[in-house]
Amino acid sequence: MALGVPPLSANVTSTVGLIPGALGGAIGYADLLSEQRDRLLRLAVPTLLGAGVGTLLLLLTSNQTFELIVPVLVAASCLLLCSATADTTHLPRRQRALPLS
Repeated sequence: MALGVPPLSANVTSTVGLIPGALGGAIGYADLLSEQRDRLLRLAVPTLLGAGVGTLLLLLTSNQTFELIVPVLVAASCLLLCSATADTTHLPRRQRALPLS
């Protein structure tokens, strides 16, 4: 969109470009993802709802309105990510480094 591409075309182009990487990552980390099944299922609902709302906004609003909405949604997303606390309960405690001498 920053280069003047209409929102619908920009969104489709971006999505098509991301699909191979997402599939490759899912296949490459399948063993680790199976350990996270509960988390994946818990996050699937808000992810699908967000994708659905975004799709509806893209299809039902004018290009100008969508261009105004997107920065607000991106900023809100960034704020949510910054304010989230990291779930590190599954990580082992960091061990002290041994002295070199």
